[in-house]
Amino acid sequence: QTIGRERRPRLSDRPMLFYTEAFILEMFRHSSFLPFTIPHCTTRDTVLNGYFIPKDLCVFVNQWQIN
Repeated sequence: QTIGRERRPRLSDRPMLFYTEAFILEMFRHSSFLPFTIPHCTTRDTVLNGYFIPKDLCVFVNQWQIN
């Protein structure tokens, strides 16, 4: 009803599609579409929860475990 049948939905229609937007955001909150995040590298030696993480180490976050 919001867009009609004359054209396909566009990204600019997102603010008007309240339920679609809510569904997309809920899916992002509920599950991950990638198992890991993009790698991050440490800029200095760090201790986190008793674990030593050296400088210039690449760190990946396990999204499956977080969600």
